[in-house]
Amino acid sequence: MRKHEIIIILLIITTCIATIGITKLVMEDDSVSKTAVIYRDGRIIKTVSLDDTKFKKVIDIKIGHDKVTLKIADGGVSIIHSTCPDQICVHDGFIDKSGEMLVCLPNKILVEIKESTGED
Repeated sequence: MRKHEIIIILLIITTCIATIGITKLVMEDDSVSKTAVIYRDGRIIKTVSLDDTKFKKVIDIKIGHDKVTLKIADGGVSIIHSTCPDQICVHDGFIDKSGEMLVCLPNKILVEIKESTGED
């Protein structure tokens, strides 16, 4: 290859990289809001905004004699206590990404992380 061919190839690669970087910056949307939606037996019982990563809260959900305790912190959710026998929901840990879920089947609790834009 000649010197001018190498320069043209490098210019094309640099242009592609710059275009990708600029596109990512322009497409980045600060108006996206993250929410934890808490369901009991298929019905929404509470929604909690996860936008403030410094916000911390413990939520107790009582189901007859049973109880599920959620911890909201660091922009996500975890189940820290449940009276269910297998404790799978407690061991599932922390979720903070859109589409992730925590489920406690015996107590019929589902927690889902949802994102919405200002246009929703």
